[in-house]
Amino acid sequence: MLLSINRNQSSRSCAVAERKRRNMRLKLLGLFHVVRALALVFAIGHQVCFGCAAGRSGDIGPTKPGADSFVDGVVVDSPGNAVYLMNPRGGIDAIELRSGKTRWHTRLAEVPLLLKGELLLAQSHETWFGDNVLRLEVLDVANPEETADAIRVILPVDVVSLVDQRPDMEFRVQARGHRGDVLVTWSFARRDVRGVAPDANERHSNTARMGTVRLDLAGRPAEVVSPVGPANIPEEPLPEAISRKVASGEIPSAPWRVGTLLVAIDRSAGDPGRVVLKRWSADSGESLESVTLFEGGMTLRNRSADGRHILASRPAAAGSGDGGSFIWSVFALETGARVGECRGSAPGGLNLVADSTLLQLVSQGTTLVNGKWIDEPLRLRATDLATGVRLWERPVRDTAYRGPSVPDRPAR
Repeated sequence: MLLSINRNQSSRSCAVAERKRRNMRLKLLGLFHVVRALALVFAIGHQVCFGCAAGRSGDIGPTKPGADSFVDGVVVDSPGNAVYLMNPRGGIDAIELRSGKTRWHTRLAEVPLLLKGELLLAQSHETWFGDNVLRLEVLDVANPEETADAIRVILPVDVVSLVDQRPDMEFRVQARGHRGDVLVTWSFARRDVRGVAPDANERHSNTARMGTVRLDLAGRPAEVVSPVGPANIPEEPLPEAISRKVASGEIPSAPWRVGTLLVAIDRSAGDPGRVVLKRWSADSGESLESVTLFEGGMTLRNRSADGRHILASRPAAAGSGDGGSFIWSVFALETGARVGECRGSAPGGLNLVADSTLLQLVSQGTTLVNGKWIDEPLRLRATDLATGVRLWERPVRDTAYRGPSVPDRPAR
């Protein structure tokens, strides 16, 4: 009898203890959801999303003159003698344009997007608020260890915000100044990746999404002014006189704006080796004097990232020196003047001219050095155009997926 009573008391004690543990788990789970909900409400109330109200007044001026987004993850501030780029190990480095010395490093954000005044807009990577949240950090370049503001943009539910691309997903963010505000455009693509070919009647799960939001960085806190929606960043219209000439074929190619001018390249002047720069006033459409860039011996390659310069190259003479097998010539598109020359390892490539410094993005690959193949990372190279001397070279975080991939169609 005594044994039975002890067993009953023990069973009741275990049941009471189990109820207490279950209640504690439920309380902790409830507390977690309350905290998460409050944080999300704060984020949405702070600034977000597709469906936000109008924002604050005020402006800190246009995007800093000479501050250019070179390529994804690299922002160049020529007046400030600075380059902001992704560190291969994470975070953002600020380096001096001419010397390549590091000014500061921060892990508060990952991808620099745009410099407006003294504020650097950058993408961060965070999953606390869900995969479909684009987190943007506003950093004061004078005090980068403290976030000036954080902006969270709620994306569609089938979109995943990424920094590093995946074999089945790509997510990219770009920013530019527009009429006093900042337009941030994101794009997302998902493709079906599998090891077995889908059935003929099976639907593919490929997805493509795109959206743009207008930001006001002047107010405190910075905020989303309005969601522009799934549209491209609007371009300034051409003057009517220029539009008529393009439509009629009088202008051989669509011109682009360089400062106060509209320019176009004409290679149809009878001589296939001759390249002519044509120019018009961007305000009135008045035709200005054309400039011959070169008569022959070089091949026109590509414009700079900001559209202000154009690159031409020719093969270097065998045994004429180190630094590359091509001679690059850079021309200013406002004047047609040759800015300078330097060596290049490829016929052309992504480039940007800041003052007299040529910045070149050198692709990831392998190089033969003293009979050995050396793996080279994605890197940013700076060259003095006045002397042709290389100033510095820094590795840049490569966000492209370079691992194995499944072919779109099975091999036959």
